[in-house]
Amino acid sequence: MMYVLQTKPGQDDNAVRDLERLGYRSYAPRRIALHRRGGTWWEAEYPVFPGYVFLDDLELTDVDYHRIMPCVGVIRFLGHGAPEPLPEHEAEYIRWLHNGGKPIAPSEVRIRPDGSMQYVSGLISSYAGRVEHNSRQRRATIRISIAGKLHRITLAVRYVQQTDLMADPGVDTSPGVAQDCMMPVT
Repeated sequence: MMYVLQTKPGQDDNAVRDLERLGYRSYAPRRIALHRRGGTWWEAEYPVFPGYVFLDDLELTDVDYHRIMPCVGVIRFLGHGAPEPLPEHEAEYIRWLHNGGKPIAPSEVRIRPDGSMQYVSGLISSYAGRVEHNSRQRRATIRISIAGKLHRITLAVRYVQQTDLMADPGVDTSPGVAQDCMMPVT
């Protein structure tokens, strides 16, 4: 079962380290966001759920509870009066967002000449059709339910404008192909 801990602001990573030191599998999913400053795009890393840590594969006992509560930054378990585990389908969302312990990298989306979008890579490709895009800010938003509440998860996106040449079915658009055409004549 998966439980949710509320943590003090900015203490997510410290709580995860402390919990893992005690032998608990804990997650604080992170994402990479794209920002624009001075005409240049740069990346920064942020928590997906600031102030929350997820404990996985835990059959919570009184002993566990009293070992977890003094950990760095931990405020409380989420639940109505007592710690409540997440439903399994919501726990799967958290495992998916945990991304194997790596921050969620920007997804790549190709914009076709007709304005439709083709998901090339990244986590949002499995949510195709249920994604809200803000191409100017290079962000996409998906909605998922965690602990019975609907959350909007904003992830970074790299948009690639598809040209008519790329749209032709007989043209190889794999990386490196264009360089063959650019070789100097000998």
